[in-house]
Amino acid sequence: TSRAWLRMMKKNKADILKIFSKTYGKENANAWFQRWRIFFISCEILFGFNGGTEWGVSHYRFKKIHN
Repeated sequence: TSRAWLRMMKKNKADILKIFSKTYGKENANAWFQRWRIFFISCEILFGFNGGTEWGVSHYRFKKIHN
């Protein structure tokens, strides 16, 4: 669940910031941490609407059509 991801992010913040520093640069690592945090908070709230039946997730794999 999103709440579990938030707990894991908090628990592993130092390790995540190291990875984000390598990926996005040290000056951007905290901003990216907060962006992911907001994403998981938003998912938790949105997926809780109407008893969890209002929002869903679908995965699609698109294939280029060749003419």
